[in-house]
Amino acid sequence: MDYQRLLTRLLNKPHLVTPERARLLLGALAPRAGLNGWLFDSDVSSVEPVSLEVLASEWDGQRPDRKIYHVDNGIAVLPVTGTLVSKLGVLNPYSGMTGYDGLIIKLSEALSDDDVKGIALDIESPGGEVHSELFELADMIASAEKPIWAICSDYAYSAAYWLASQCDHVCLPSCGGVGSVGAVVLHADLTKAYEDMGIKVTVLRAGSRKMEMNPYEALPEEAAKEIKADLEALRTDFATAVASGRGLDVGAVLATEARTVSAKEAVEIGFADELLSPSQAFAKFVDHINSASGPAAGITAHNGGTMNQRITGKRGSQASLAKNQAEEDNEVEDKEDEEAETSSKKGAGAKDAVPDEEDSADDDDKKSSKSAEDERKRIAAIIGDEEAKGREQLAQHLAFNTSMGVADARAALAAAPKSSGGLSALMAGAGNPDIGADGGVETDETKVASAWGASLQRVTGS
Repeated sequence: MDYQRLLTRLLNKPHLVTPERARLLLGALAPRAGLNGWLFDSDVSSVEPVSLEVLASEWDGQRPDRKIYHVDNGIAVLPVTGTLVSKLGVLNPYSGMTGYDGLIIKLSEALSDDDVKGIALDIESPGGEVHSELFELADMIASAEKPIWAICSDYAYSAAYWLASQCDHVCLPSCGGVGSVGAVVLHADLTKAYEDMGIKVTVLRAGSRKMEMNPYEALPEEAAKEIKADLEALRTDFATAVASGRGLDVGAVLATEARTVSAKEAVEIGFADELLSPSQAFAKFVDHINSASGPAAGITAHNGGTMNQRITGKRGSQASLAKNQAEEDNEVEDKEDEEAETSSKKGAGAKDAVPDEEDSADDDDKKSSKSAEDERKRIAAIIGDEEAKGREQLAQHLAFNTSMGVADARAALAAAPKSSGGLSALMAGAGNPDIGADGGVETDETKVASAWGASLQRVTGS
């Protein structure tokens, strides 16, 4: 196995994984890459490499007598265990890892399988790699037309929670945990180690920023700032996905500061729906799937409505969008036919206006997309600024509730005192009553909820 290549996938790239698992991965790979005692001071030589046996390329899609997942009482069970990685090349969890590619194929087949009425993600994972397959898989879960439950046998952190948050229902045992809505990049600076060994490495580059993240030189300050900004942008995307999937405010998700959340707190803040052992959760899902009037039909979710209502609403919105799009397409076709007929009557010299309108719509979409991207970068830059440390709530207020530029926000943060009370403490210190629009006294709780709701609408455009 090419351990040097695996090590390059681990270092200098963003990951949605817990620190403990990152340390374990380093411990397993460092000695095999000849870096034992440098990246990780531990003897893990007892761990033997394992070869891959079942390649994704061997699947032919023809399985009349067997399925690529276990089906129990109409529910397809998809294990999501260990570190989540891209392009693992196997269907099932292997050597402590689960591949996004295998999950995508199994989920796709389960969604089109008439024998499958629902899908359970059996999760016990600390997260893993950031990859386009993660985003693709999360979108598939969010838009699926069959109910999907996340049943945590213990914990679902980082990338694993990204997937869980897109499910219709999240269950975890009382000793479990979820969360860690954040991102991390590992960079190894081996300059001192090489110096002690009498080795000097000279890096020659064409382009001042070529290969600036390498282990032979200290990480440049400019590169470190850009990495931090990218991580904050990724964290904002993560929090937005969780907020959308769980019906929460983006600010409330960001306020967890990427910490892991215990089972009890997860239910309280809306990160999970209920505390159940895996067997209890599965039995409840079976009842929900197989009995329209059974106990699960009335399960009340933490963020409102019964499970049937949540599933119907979530999946129904997708169908509604498709229907609206079809109706719009029909209207466009009718309009084109009418204009073509009119143009024919007027003569060949008449100008067709439809392409111009389409071009204008495309331009508007591009402008909207660029504007949203600029706004996301502005928010991430403010939240991730050095001056935001100790002033996190004020930074989030400036990022989400104002259109203040990064430089002005930095100046405002620098001028503000650091306080554990954050924005609420600063507001309370003003000595003025908080009067709501209806003339009543607005509490901190309703004020924050209103602010985050307005900011979410502004950022998402909803």
